Amino acid sequence: MHTESNAVVEIANPTDAAGVYLWDIGTDTVFSDSAAAEAFGFAADVAKGGMPISMYLERMHPDDLPRVAEAIRDAIVSGGPYQEEYRVCHPDGAVIEVLAVGSCFKNQDGEPFQYAGLLFPKEVSPGAETSIRQLCLMAYELAQKDGKVEVAEKLVEILVSLGRQQFEERIPAAACRH
Repeated sequence: MHTESNAVVEIANPTDAAGVYLWDIGTDTVFSDSAAAEAFGFAADVAKGGMPISMYLERMHPDDLPRVAEAIRDAIVSGGPYQEEYRVCHPDGAVIEVLAVGSCFKNQDGEPFQYAGLLFPKEVSPGAETSIRQLCLMAYELAQKDGKVEVAEKLVEILVSLGRQQFEERIPAAACRH
């Protein structure tokens, strides 16, 4: 089974931007090529060797996860095609949009066996709000580094007002006052 999964991952991408993934449902392991790994912010060698699907789901934007999980479940149950757009949250705070298409394959007994597909990062030009958030986060990190506690606290307030949730993992809990 493991070698079959790796063989599928070795297929060359139809374009440089598209990523290939294969989920071995029985072992709950997702194998992906370097483009799919990059879209989720994973090291290519680790993703190619297989990772639990939960690691991919943890990177999905929390607002998109319920819809995407339901669409995956529906594709597995029905055997029909899957197509969803969603956001992926990288550990560095970057958020990218992707389009995923796939299909579930069933074994001779009609049981879900493997799920394979393609992942296309969407070209999204960052808006002004994203740029402000990124600059504020960089300014916060500089203020922390330079010991400017009051400035860092003000930047936390600004980031919170912008609705930035992902920055909290890079900021000490004591600095966050909600």
